[in-house]
Amino acid sequence: MRRLVKKIQNENRINFIFAMVITILVFSVFIGQALYSDVVTFAASGDQDKLCYAAFLKIREMIINHENFVGVDSGTFNASTEFFLRPNLPGAYLPFYIFAAIATVLPARGMYILFFAAHMLVALYVMQKLCKEYFGLKNGMSMVVAGMYTYLLCVEAWYLSFYLITAWSIILFYLSLDFFYKKSAAKFCMLACAVIFAITTGYVTVSAFMIVAVYIFAIIFICGEKENRKIGSIFRFTMPYILGGMAALPYLLEVFSYVKNVVQSETTLADAVYYKLNLDDVLSILSGFSFIPSSNTEGIGAISLGMITCLVLGYAIVDTTWKRLDAKMCVFVMVNFATWIFILIWSMESETALTGWMYALLPVLGGMHIPNRFLMVISPFLYVSIGIMAREVRWEKYKKSLRNISIVEIGVLALYVLLNKYGVTLDFISTNRFILELFFVVLFTVLLYRGSDEEKSKKWAYIIWVFTLVLSGSTYLNDQNTAYVRRDELQKTSLVYNEQARKQFDDFIATTGDKGKEEYRIVGYDSLENVQVYLLANYEWYNQSTYDICNYSGYEMHLSTPHEYAQENPWFDSYDWEYLANTRADYFMTDYVTIENNRELFDRLIDWDKGVGDLGNGRIMVKLHQFIPSVICGTSYVYEDRNSLDNGYFYSHELSNSDITKFETNQNSYYKMSVKADKSSVLVFLPYPNRFYHYYIDGTEQEVEIEDMQAIIRLEKGEHTVEIVYENTLGIIAFYLATAGSAFLVVWSIVLVLKERLFKRREEEK
Repeated sequence: MRRLVKKIQNENRINFIFAMVITILVFSVFIGQALYSDVVTFAASGDQDKLCYAAFLKIREMIINHENFVGVDSGTFNASTEFFLRPNLPGAYLPFYIFAAIATVLPARGMYILFFAAHMLVALYVMQKLCKEYFGLKNGMSMVVAGMYTYLLCVEAWYLSFYLITAWSIILFYLSLDFFYKKSAAKFCMLACAVIFAITTGYVTVSAFMIVAVYIFAIIFICGEKENRKIGSIFRFTMPYILGGMAALPYLLEVFSYVKNVVQSETTLADAVYYKLNLDDVLSILSGFSFIPSSNTEGIGAISLGMITCLVLGYAIVDTTWKRLDAKMCVFVMVNFATWIFILIWSMESETALTGWMYALLPVLGGMHIPNRFLMVISPFLYVSIGIMAREVRWEKYKKSLRNISIVEIGVLALYVLLNKYGVTLDFISTNRFILELFFVVLFTVLLYRGSDEEKSKKWAYIIWVFTLVLSGSTYLNDQNTAYVRRDELQKTSLVYNEQARKQFDDFIATTGDKGKEEYRIVGYDSLENVQVYLLANYEWYNQSTYDICNYSGYEMHLSTPHEYAQENPWFDSYDWEYLANTRADYFMTDYVTIENNRELFDRLIDWDKGVGDLGNGRIMVKLHQFIPSVICGTSYVYEDRNSLDNGYFYSHELSNSDITKFETNQNSYYKMSVKADKSSVLVFLPYPNRFYHYYIDGTEQEVEIEDMQAIIRLEKGEHTVEIVYENTLGIIAFYLATAGSAFLVVWSIVLVLKERLFKRREEEK
């Protein structure tokens, strides 16, 4: 018994070392950048830069400034969104907050990389344990499956929530089986905690799909044995899902309520079919090194298997390997393949009624405009199934076939290299990467051919297989993160990375800003970009300005902004300038072409006497005239004619900033101002009037007028204290039930595991 335990411990150690080595290899380029260069490009482009990493920094600053996690986002969309309820961010995912807290004392980008690396390490280790403990795969094939999984994790690392969902799909599945077959209180708590984490990974449509898919796959696997097909057993297995679901469900409902009632997001059938894979995109299944560029880059990597994997899978099908599996494994494998193929067809289809059926029969899920996103959940199970089938292939039976295929592959490789030398290439293929993939396929096939007689050669073939998967995944990740860009090139991509431009931004506010303002409102767009990257809409989240600023835009807007706000300001370069004038917009970041395209409007809006700030890369910054809100004067674009009260949050035409005796705010859930009014006055609250704001005058709650997305507060003559408080009781309960609940379960799981180990040790000593 002790020998068996020692063997398992040694194998677990090997699996952990393998996962550690792969994780280090994948992220080594960014570690190298930090050590040897002046630029780190991880999360410095794409949605990572615009949203995910920016959100990490936002949480970091909320921790530093002691802001409430449950409140409005004061930096984007004129404070109209609620940060923790954004459905495409892990707004209640506890590890995200823990790493952000650590980033308050350690380099933020380094901690963000470590956050990704930690998830990959755990996911790869768990995948190997899953393959060995429950599917009977040996170390070699378990590592191959982990290699396929590595590729998928690298593909999905372009978006935070997708990466987390990909990682948790297998972790949740393993913990589900572990609880059923090794029943203990510790495993119960671990599974319940995993359910909470899985639900709060963000992008609620896909995370909800993951919970359902993993639960169904686990039930299929468990019920493959007749003795497990008991209602009592299934109910006991379901209990951790119920407990974790109860802890996370209020948060999930809050998010869905926000999308349904505030964002009012509606998905029509036209939305559900507009972003589909093309038929030629299916060729990407062969493309491990992305040698077949796709017109549809979103999620295309999730369908890629690579030439080697496809070759092995082809032999597994020809050899009818499923016939040698027991009924339990056969059903599991078939269900995985069927589900993966169905989603692939669904992702391609827009000509027949299939999409309509899914739209009608699967509420929320069926409206997904990019169905291949669901493959990030299903693909890890497909990899396990491929590993199971590959194990059963009788390679000695196909020695002649392997020899012939090796000859053909070598011929194709030599011919393509020769043709390429004379300038003959295929337009739809990236030549160098195609040659590289062919080279590894040739090497693998030759070694496998020799391995039909020599087991050692087969092991080397598997090593090549794993190496190719990890190399292609790392290549994909490096491409996504523009790993080969220089610092001067990176500076041209965004204000965030241009130190001189950021200094100009602050200097221009310092010389032109209005005295007494606690916050400045900015709007930024230009003629060079449809979706602003250089003039980053979420710039405030990076906390790189010495001033408190708020943008009228942000990222992402489709699932975050209130419906009425989105109607007035529907895109990154489309704004209701009357609304901006009424809410006292301060600065405009743009380029001269944009101004010339609407010269009449901008000559009315821009205060040219204040000069022009140079933000680099052809962008400029100008001061805007201040206008009296139309809710006060009855018409738009009336220039301010006196030094009215305006501290960036409150405005009153009758009063001045000298009438403010005290002001305090925590930026996102509490605003309090004491003011002396020598006559009856009207206060206008400039940020968006959130649905959960409660308005108090001298401690008494008041009903206020809401007009043109502005709250109007009327004051009588005298000294008054005006308070605006974000009061979302259900939101607070939901957020802390999910985060504190998962924290408690993590701690209690550790306590129970230590207690169980102590008990076993004492039993062994008897």
